[in-house]
Amino acid sequence: PESLKLHFQEEEHLLESPYDTNYTDYEDLWNKNNKTGPRSQEICKEWCLSNFLKTCGECYRGFTMIENSRILCGTREEILKIYLNA
Repeated sequence: PESLKLHFQEEEHLLESPYDTNYTDYEDLWNKNNKTGPRSQEICKEWCLSNFLKTCGECYRGFTMIENSRILCGTREEILKIYLNA
């Protein structure tokens, strides 16, 4: 039987520093905003999604970044159903 051997080589090319980035210093923004708002990109995304869902009147999932995840909004019936069945 014939066999085929492949050899791969990878080369990495980095920019010399300092180089431009799209880095957002969330901690600095948080301090400038009187210690309000998100402190990381993950929390920023969660906050954005939560605010969007509130405008649609659909808040069923709660925050995933909260240690003890719970529903933060919803209709009275939805909240009662969740907490009475918990």
